[in-house]
Amino acid sequence: MTALETNFNVDLNGDGSVGLVTVDSLGNTKLIQDAANLLYAQVGNNTPVSIKYEGNQISTASFVGWQTVAIETIGSQNQVLWKNASTNEAIVWNTDANWNYQSYTLLALNSAGVTALETNFNVDLNGDGSVGLVTVDSLGNTKLIQDAANLLYAQVGNSAPVSIKYNGQQVSTAFAAGWQTLAVENVNGQNQALSKNSGANVILLWDLDGNWNFQSSSTTFSVNSPEAIAQEVNFGFDINGDSFIGVPPSIVVGSPNGGESFQVGGSYNINWSDNIAENVKIDLFKGGIFAQTLFDSTLSDGTEAWTVPVNLGTSSDYQVKISSVVNNSIFDFSNSPFTVS
Repeated sequence: MTALETNFNVDLNGDGSVGLVTVDSLGNTKLIQDAANLLYAQVGNNTPVSIKYEGNQISTASFVGWQTVAIETIGSQNQVLWKNASTNEAIVWNTDANWNYQSYTLLALNSAGVTALETNFNVDLNGDGSVGLVTVDSLGNTKLIQDAANLLYAQVGNSAPVSIKYNGQQVSTAFAAGWQTLAVENVNGQNQALSKNSGANVILLWDLDGNWNFQSSSTTFSVNSPEAIAQEVNFGFDINGDSFIGVPPSIVVGSPNGGESFQVGGSYNINWSDNIAENVKIDLFKGGIFAQTLFDSTLSDGTEAWTVPVNLGTSSDYQVKISSVVNNSIFDFSNSPFTVS
């Protein structure tokens, strides 16, 4: 049938292809299937070669429950990769130069060895959305890496990943119940790992040696503590989920902040503190409703002189709102009303 399709350039069996079907084309060696579902290996553009087990060419139905995923020559060894989705296992066949079966290795899909298989065959075997090692955090110069067995590594730049260890054992994502390793980094010459317990809203820091072996740990800190904010900067990571790294931008009204009494025609200072670089806008509100803009854009230097207009209505329910001209979500109101008389 395959030869007929090729000769007449027609899809006779309705499989969507004319002639041999390419099952996997990643790498230099293709896995090919014919109309009878028999499997072949094709190196480059060479003639496809039958893949055989005990002298018989294998097909897609040769082994119940097993799917032939890919083939490749790994370190001069011809190999065939199989997957059993129901048992969550993978098998690697070693074959001779003519693609005849020689031996096999069986692996669980959640084992560390699967990571190397994914890399060698360029295929996502365990369905985690990645091929090979998974990058958990790539901020800064040091990446936090996870393999198929959920074991953790530190990778500095483009160097080989190094196992993160506690008392000689490599740590995993399940190392300590309730704790998640967020990031790793070298901070002021010290290798460190940052972990978070979302249930308790606390973080923990590990100090590690040059080979990423545990040395000591900090006490726990609240995710909103000054210590945690400092670690956000060190690791480039938003620990407390406020969408900012480090101290979030803020504006705090100082005066009028409630209880003051201004006279129409008088001059007074509107004061505030902030940690932003851009200009600010100052608006006047009466009874919680916008009344007028006092200053459309003024330096964020913490003070602005305001002469109360003589035609401004007297009332005891005025407030000022000071906001960033760049990001209007950064603002503050007077805590309580002030009086204009």
